[in-house]
Amino acid sequence: MKKKFVLSGLLVFCFMLMTPIVLARSIGSFSISMSGFYYNSGLLLKEKNGSHVLNLDSRKNNIKVKNVLRNSGNEDRSQVNMLSTGSRKEYANWASKGYSYKISMARENWFDVQTIVTGSWSPDK
Repeated sequence: MKKKFVLSGLLVFCFMLMTPIVLARSIGSFSISMSGFYYNSGLLLKEKNGSHVLNLDSRKNNIKVKNVLRNSGNEDRSQVNMLSTGSRKEYANWASKGYSYKISMARENWFDVQTIVTGSWSPDK
């Protein structure tokens, strides 16, 4: 009986060693009707230090979008960057893990007409 218990425990332990550990990161989706003024995504928790990622879905007509990572107090935690629709890019920032951040986005020019931009982002790469 004791031998079966030890063998069962050893078998379970071996299966645990073969099972990959998956750590999920926070990913937020958005569909924002934007013009030349800044619009914010929802807040997401940053789980590790390092780059953040922005992914803009493709559109028939290419649109350039300014973007900046901001904390919950609306303070910039990255440079203002530019990304075209249909593109994905990682950006450097000075944000700290354990805090919540949002991505603020606007059309390239303040006078650009309003349009819908969709995509996703993550505070961690």
